[in-house]
Amino acid sequence: MIGLLASVANLEEAESVVGLGVDILDLKNPSEGALGAWSYEGVQDAVEALKGQVLSATIGDLPMHPDLIVSAVRAMALCGVHYVKLGFFPGDAFGPVLAALKQLELGNRSFGGGSPGRSPSRSWFDWDAESSWLFGGHARYRR
Repeated sequence: MIGLLASVANLEEAESVVGLGVDILDLKNPSEGALGAWSYEGVQDAVEALKGQVLSATIGDLPMHPDLIVSAVRAMALCGVHYVKLGFFPGDAFGPVLAALKQLELGNRSFGGGSPGRSPSRSWFDWDAESSWLFGGHARYRR
């Protein structure tokens, strides 16, 4: 299946592309970096205004500290988006972050595969249709 993801920097841009065949609206603020985040309030406003539209949002260009990342992912997920995105950059020690994220549960949803009562996935990229969470990572590799 091929789908179209459109990155939008604000609600006005988002509203201008709704109805143009966009499968996922990606709420991202490039003026804050490659994975610059919208404010939580802005994301909540978009969720309310764009009901029925699949939304993703990034947590921002944050250092790979497990508590910081888990807190940001939890806060963004609780805004009501369908997908929460984070990035891994060269030199990041992301193993502890991945381990912490696999333990994150939000009501009936869990991060990284699995649902409450089910064992978490061993994969760092996993889709769990039951919990409606996609966990993936983007990493740049240089030789």
